[in-house]
Amino acid sequence: SVHGEAPPPPAEPTLAQHLAPALAHDLELARRALDRIEHPTQDALIHRARIKVKRLRYLLEALEHRSPHRTRALAQLRLLQEALGELRDAHEMSDLLLLLIATRRGSRRPAVRRPPLRDLRALRAALRRRELAAFRQSLDLAGSLEVERAWQYIASLAILLAAPREPAAPPTPRPANARPDR
Repeated sequence: SVHGEAPPPPAEPTLAQHLAPALAHDLELARRALDRIEHPTQDALIHRARIKVKRLRYLLEALEHRSPHRTRALAQLRLLQEALGELRDAHEMSDLLLLLIATRRGSRRPAVRRPPLRDLRALRAALRRRELAAFRQSLDLAGSLEVERAWQYIASLAILLAAPREPAAPPTPRPANARPDR
């Protein structure tokens, strides 16, 4: 340094700079998890993708970067998380009903207070339709232009937040005879 002065200490990283790598990483994990889903019966993959999207949403919510793009990205992540949750719930209910049908079919006890087998099958068919509709909705959402814009915004935000900040220069004093800004 000039004249023996010590250089100024480096600026402490901001919370956003600490979170930027996690944001980029979680974005990649969410996208990969969604890309693995190929069939509505892949319950573990669907659940994993929902958790990854939820984690990404929570991380984005934690950042103090306010913008209309952030608001739209959060809305898309929330919709995607809800659609994946609906899909998982429909799958779980369908599996439970299938188990009930299997135990009902083999039971020799009187059918007191138990629905007839045909009603259980009709309910399972309705649940399967709900599951398939939720699957289509999840895939449509995951591949939508709105979600793609959300991914792009989050990736750009992670890059922006990771960039080192220059300390703000103090305002330059104006000469006394300067004209005011108009």
